[in-house]
Amino acid sequence: MKKREKFNNPCPKPEHGYLKHFGYVPNDPFFHNSAVAWDMPDAKICLRTKQQLIEYVKEGNVEGLITRSGKAVIYLSLFKTGENYSRTNAHMEVKGKGKTYYMVRHADKLCSVTNEKPRSDFSVYNPFYTKINTYSVPLDELETLLTDDEPTDEERISIGKWDEAVQALNEEELDRHLASANEAQLREFYEYKNGELVIDTFPTPDGTLLYQPRKKDETWLRCSSVLPFVVGDNSIVVPAQQELGVQSIINGKRYTGKYVS
Repeated sequence: MKKREKFNNPCPKPEHGYLKHFGYVPNDPFFHNSAVAWDMPDAKICLRTKQQLIEYVKEGNVEGLITRSGKAVIYLSLFKTGENYSRTNAHMEVKGKGKTYYMVRHADKLCSVTNEKPRSDFSVYNPFYTKINTYSVPLDELETLLTDDEPTDEERISIGKWDEAVQALNEEELDRHLASANEAQLREFYEYKNGELVIDTFPTPDGTLLYQPRKKDETWLRCSSVLPFVVGDNSIVVPAQQELGVQSIINGKRYTGKYVS
């Protein structure tokens, strides 16, 4: 009887923007207001529309992380899907513009990315994680930065610049960052003026300055992405980071690999 009762309280399906809840999804705040939800032992998946995400945040389900910039941010991975998206054995077909869906990366589940001791359940709570489509988004900029439809190039650049601004570097970090760089890569991907690398400054609430070398707009479009996904009868498929042909804009290294599901 107790075993049955466990499955008597499923997570409500949203009135608007619903795509699919796979099997039994428990009525846990982690899954609330999700267009796509799947509770598996090795992966807990939630994808939300912009409006679903904003409501989810307003309900107090996401704790903002205060950055050195003074801004409270949440971590979001951006995905897109559409009616003409499909998956074959060879590759993923992405035709036309898609709708954007957001996966919250809860700060307390993301500690292995913030240089703390790795969590044994990191992959469970962070399925399909890759840095190329994950951004630090200020809580007070969600309405402005997030989109319902697939973002335009300008919108992608804007969210990327905010992500970099709230994670700007102190002087020592900037020196280490540039020391690891390839000069040719810097000149290809970053802005120079009068032969000097352009460094943007970001004042903090306590008056100290933080720094970031300024990327070219075309660089933002190469190093950030909204990953496509396909919802099947019993699967969700997204491209692995390696399949994207990811290249470091600092040292030029490239990575290769396959799709994951």
